Amino acid sequence: LPRVDTHPSPYLRSLTSSSVEWHVWSAELLDCAQKTRKPILVSVGASWSSLARQLDQSVFSAPELAAFINSNFIPVKIDSDAQPDLESRLSVFYSIKMQAAPPRSFIAVVLPEGLPFDVMDETSASLSPTSVLDWLRQSLDIFNSSYSTIQSQARNAAELIDNLISLLKETSASSELDVTTAKSFVARVVSNASAETIKNQKDPATVARLALLLLHDYSENGTSSSLELAQRLLSELYKSPLRDCVFGGYFREIGPEGFPTEGKLLSVQAEVLSAYCQCYGATGKKLYREAAEEILRFLSETLEQEEGGFFSSQECDLDPTAPSSYFSWSAKEVLEILGDTKEAKVFLNYYGLQGLPPEQKKHLVPLRSLQAVASSLSLDYDTAQKALDAARAKLRQTRYEQDSFPRVNKAFITSWNALAVSAYADAFRYLSDNRARDFALKTARVLIESSTTATVGIPHYSYKKQNLSQVFAEDQITVANALLDCAEISKKMNLVAVARDLMEHTARTYSLANTSILLDLPEQMRESSRIPYPLFCGIRDTLLPSPNALAALVWGRLYQITGEDAYRRHALDVLSRVTAHSDWWDLGMATFARGLLMCTQTPCKVVIVGIPENVDSESLWESALRTFRLGKFVEILSPEEANQTDYLPAKDGRATAYVCVPVACAPPTRDVNKLRTIIRDFGKERK
Repeated sequence: LPRVDTHPSPYLRSLTSSSVEWHVWSAELLDCAQKTRKPILVSVGASWSSLARQLDQSVFSAPELAAFINSNFIPVKIDSDAQPDLESRLSVFYSIKMQAAPPRSFIAVVLPEGLPFDVMDETSASLSPTSVLDWLRQSLDIFNSSYSTIQSQARNAAELIDNLISLLKETSASSELDVTTAKSFVARVVSNASAETIKNQKDPATVARLALLLLHDYSENGTSSSLELAQRLLSELYKSPLRDCVFGGYFREIGPEGFPTEGKLLSVQAEVLSAYCQCYGATGKKLYREAAEEILRFLSETLEQEEGGFFSSQECDLDPTAPSSYFSWSAKEVLEILGDTKEAKVFLNYYGLQGLPPEQKKHLVPLRSLQAVASSLSLDYDTAQKALDAARAKLRQTRYEQDSFPRVNKAFITSWNALAVSAYADAFRYLSDNRARDFALKTARVLIESSTTATVGIPHYSYKKQNLSQVFAEDQITVANALLDCAEISKKMNLVAVARDLMEHTARTYSLANTSILLDLPEQMRESSRIPYPLFCGIRDTLLPSPNALAALVWGRLYQITGEDAYRRHALDVLSRVTAHSDWWDLGMATFARGLLMCTQTPCKVVIVGIPENVDSESLWESALRTFRLGKFVEILSPEEANQTDYLPAKDGRATAYVCVPVACAPPTRDVNKLRTIIRDFGKERK
């Protein structure tokens, strides 16, 4: 049977010398399981999860447990980054079995036919070789004594997914959705989530998605309460332990003891970066710009690849209390690096290291306001801020000079890279960051070049430029969205055609019959991979935004740009089938709610007609791009191109701007200030 050393995934290959004889999922493995009637033990993990590393290094290494597994099970390791199709199906079973959201790393026992029948409800605190061994013995007893019962239960769980897909298929699609409906669903998502999200701050991507929804609501509807809540969410996130105060970036999860338990994922940085950039665009407040720039610095220094593209993640410390830990700090090491200086005093007081035992490690979280620290040290605020920035820079540089540091997973994950491209486009729009634009365009080229063929699409996962996984719907959709962003910030409208072709291919290949709902895999690919679980369609936001919600957004953008009604029909088909089930709508539907706003209140399209690179044309284009109205699209047409459209060039040849929504256009203007006002207001409902 194929062992983990045969798989290209760096995470799987790192387990080659494990005491457990780990295999990779394959058709041969299922055949073997059915012939031997052995259950399959599946461990789902990822390189950035400290829970997965705890399992690998401290639990599965125990001789008695490893021997028991090797004798009684066929052990399989799954890399959730490289094999999302397998991980998603096991996660759905976990949710059904445990009535809870699945962790990113967990253990399941699977029948020989490939259906899971048991999962372990574990936490990092309860995991031990003894607890896992006891649970496996119990599962094995059930497998041997009650096989027909658990087989029936496993098949019933699989049918629940089939039922969901059937429900979506049978739901009548609507050709219209009104603004009132969209607003009611937005309100439902926000009311279910706001207080809990602010209080718990457990997942930065979830916070970012809610903030993006609120900012879109403010942009189109002028809802001041939405802007206030978005600012509160993002300000609290900035002060939360999820943020790395020295290196920048956001950990995906913090454990009960206050230390990071999951690393810094590219996808998380991308969504949080977009939220901060857009909030700065809406408010002009310095905090949100600084927060965005901090993430950009982390990505530039740690995850960017020189030739374009991003690595997938940086791991957190396995033992954050150890003297060699990278992301946690003690007062002793801060003083050794900074000395008895103003910078050290500000840093120690701001992060609460003052008064702790000198060698005690701490994950840094601001415990006092900087103004309070400044006052206690008889400093003015600006001096304290400069001292804090200088301290962080020096600490950062000292760590960079170490011989060892947390591993960066150098895998290339397509959907995560596409999210980062869109976030870098936001950095150009709202922060005027030219470097971010240039790197976004460089990465877009990498994404386009990674496509296997025009009829297959872009693979999900690669390592050292080798494509290692199947082609999933989520990757095609996120890339199409990123290409629309790149078309706008580069003025290269040929990228719109590439995005359009990619979405049309995705619709033909992945759609549930007679609908625009997208499945994660085409039927023929599912069969070839021997996954017995039903087809899977992503409706809710999980680690990534919902693929179907993002598809509705992209269809809406294509309709806005091209005016082709077929794209609007695709978007409405998806949205209307999902809004028919109001009981689904909670925080996990934030991206769907944003799609509703986009498609029921189509934002304006701005067309600059003038000679490209001409000063007047550039001034109008840049003014339009920087103006805050989420979802707008800005393009520039030469007079020759404009003659083939409804956007006529001025008779005197001067650059002119048109602002249009689907049903009307504002009077053309050449005035930059008037253009900003028109973009902010035109086409909105009057209150």
